Amino acid sequence: MKRIVLILACIYTLTGCSLDDDGASLSLSLAKITDAQMPDYFETGEVYNFPISYMPSNGCEEFYGFDVNREINGNVRHIYVFAVTARYLDRTDCDDPTEQEKELKNIVITGDENTEYVFHFWIGEENDEAQYLDITVPVGEPEATEE
Repeated sequence: MKRIVLILACIYTLTGCSLDDDGASLSLSLAKITDAQMPDYFETGEVYNFPISYMPSNGCEEFYGFDVNREINGNVRHIYVFAVTARYLDRTDCDDPTEQEKELKNIVITGDENTEYVFHFWIGEENDEAQYLDITVPVGEPEATEE
């Protein structure tokens, strides 16, 4: 009896998983960032949201999210931002791409007044080398210059 149960369990396990996956395949890619609206300066401890415009490579791509990588080098915080899009490979009724806008949310500023944040927004590649739109934002209100 134990053998029969074991054999049935093995058969059930082997036939329970189908190799034919009828689900739609998803492809992720990077979209070129075309604009980012940043403040003139940050205040320590504040949380910021930034509108970011990007251009998908075709009309079938939908926004998937932002990929954000951080590096700290002394008093400079480097933030690399990539717009990620997704496309279901079975979609063929694609329109021409149009510029889109999403918000990069909940960026917490932790540096003191001597800190700079350098945002590197991915805008594409040239000669197999990543190209970025670089925007530097200091922490603390810049001193007013007298004219």
